Amino acid sequence: MRRTVAVAVAATRVRLACALTCAATLAVCCRRDAEVPLPPAHTFPDVTVATTPTPLASAVGQVARVEAAAEAEPNDEPTAAQSLAANTVLSGWLGIPGIPGVPNIPGGATATSAPVQPASDADWFRVPSPAPGMLVTIDLRSGPACARLDLFDDTGTHVLRSAPGRAADRPVLPSLGEHGNATLVRLSCEPAPRVRLKRGAPVPPPEGGAYRLAVWTRPALPDEEIEPNDEPAATGQTLSLAMPLQASLAPVGDADAFVLDFKGLPASGPVQLGVAGVPGVALEVRVLHAVTLEALLTRTGAAGAAIAVPNLAPDRLGGRPWVVVRAVSGARADARYVLSLQPWLPAGCGEPRQCAARLPTEREPNDVSTAAFGAASEGPATGILDGPGDIDWVQFPVPLGMAAAALRLTPVPGVALGLVTPNATGAPVDPRGPDALELGGVVARAGYVVVGVRGGRGVGALTLNWRLDIEWLSARTFETEVGREEALASLWTPLHALVPVPPEVALGTPAWERSGALQDRADRDAFGLDLRARTGPTGLRLACGSDGAPGLTCRFAAGSGVEVVRVAAPADAARAADVPLVVAPGYWRVEVFADKPRASPRPYTVVVREDALALALANPVTPAGEALDALDAQDALAPPPEPPPEPPPEPPPARGAPAQ
Repeated sequence: MRRTVAVAVAATRVRLACALTCAATLAVCCRRDAEVPLPPAHTFPDVTVATTPTPLASAVGQVARVEAAAEAEPNDEPTAAQSLAANTVLSGWLGIPGIPGVPNIPGGATATSAPVQPASDADWFRVPSPAPGMLVTIDLRSGPACARLDLFDDTGTHVLRSAPGRAADRPVLPSLGEHGNATLVRLSCEPAPRVRLKRGAPVPPPEGGAYRLAVWTRPALPDEEIEPNDEPAATGQTLSLAMPLQASLAPVGDADAFVLDFKGLPASGPVQLGVAGVPGVALEVRVLHAVTLEALLTRTGAAGAAIAVPNLAPDRLGGRPWVVVRAVSGARADARYVLSLQPWLPAGCGEPRQCAARLPTEREPNDVSTAAFGAASEGPATGILDGPGDIDWVQFPVPLGMAAAALRLTPVPGVALGLVTPNATGAPVDPRGPDALELGGVVARAGYVVVGVRGGRGVGALTLNWRLDIEWLSARTFETEVGREEALASLWTPLHALVPVPPEVALGTPAWERSGALQDRADRDAFGLDLRARTGPTGLRLACGSDGAPGLTCRFAAGSGVEVVRVAAPADAARAADVPLVVAPGYWRVEVFADKPRASPRPYTVVVREDALALALANPVTPAGEALDALDAQDALAPPPEPPPEPPPEPPPARGAPAQ
């Protein structure tokens, strides 16, 4: 035992020296994974008790004397609490008084004469309050499954949380520091869950049995937690570059809160927050704002897995934020996790200037759209997803004259990535499905284009695993999204009209154009074309450019909605399908939609240009087979004429009148 403890102490000194070296050089000894926890034997030494005081090796190699004690009844009330010395192993019995086999029935009553009490037994003890720099641990080394530990102060206020025995691990209240006058410990038998028994099934015997309760003190190590620390408090311990912390999540439901001190670390990052895993325990790590205590970042690992956040930016965390660690599932009283804070560098990189191109541009926290990280408007943006389910939100400032952006993620073999956009409440939506790598036209709002990168299978926390490129779309030609654009009431405003192609591009032939993107699975875009000033038929050619996905359709119709022709765009985005047609003076419109509703991976284009060849047709008809004179070229906004009223029914003939 002493040799093992000495090795643990030496390892602790090496660990601290390495952390200090890392702070000075940002290179030497800088690990890129979390610390390795101490072996379980050094967290709670195996207690052995003889008839006389026996030496016991503590966690720091010092020798403590452990005394054997026996429970003394009555001790069922706080006022009758049995006092225990600093290093004691107590033997007792927990159960229901009056049940056969209970050895401590008050007054020497026998099993047959003692009254049977319906309430469970509760044994109260008073433990010493630890001196400054010392820790006390209250550990039920063995006992019945119903056993439960609770800590109270002298006013009866419950301190910390209960340590139940029905969980996966035994009841333990570890590493208690100076906690005021909270020195009352209650050991009780927690009632078993009620189970409906089948008819004829034997009634289970009452729970209870012998127990061994260890109370021992030891000096606090400089890099270990001190309970209570479940909530952020003014006296919270600090996690810094030079001092990793080790802690245990016991009892079940325990949470540990620490202050993050970024002294000696770059303000803009990247900084790694790492948590070494505990076998069989799934951990959750939350980073809270220094002032508001709002959760800025939450990470959950699988059972036994470590958690790493490699690209934190201290200047996005509000000064000295908090980190809170808790167990989502599982419990291991004898196993510790280790929490560390250090610069993050890619594997094989000694210092940031050697691998600037391999560092991500995004910084955490950016898990919600309202906290999106600001990227350069020209892009690209790069980042790291910590694990499946993580979302990195990025916002691009909109350049002058632009209205929207087309975005494309670089695919990574073996890694599932997808683009999401925020809805009205800021929640992520995936307009093209969970694995879409392209979005055709994300509309700018409040001067920014905001988009999220979501990770799925294959995402690794320490790898630069996404790159997002951006292409800006002109405000002159890109569509304006306003509700149901096919509705007649909004067709003829300038925001929803085809715009003239510049003369230097049109080369003398009048033409109109518009670009856009189907934003979601229900989107349908419509653009107006005003030809009321024409004095006769006009020959046109409609070109429908693809958005990179099958099923895109362009429909040319009268303002009243009567269809003239529709054309399907080719799946190849480099080509466009076109068709000639002849129309009379009036209002017309072009609608763009998908046969199977979906979002656009890339922007589409619609061009309508005058075509004299279409006008030269001997008997011009639309490709749909409708004669031109069948199309009403009147104002489409005028309501349709009301049908003439039906004549009133004729009265029946008078009785006896001759039939007509």
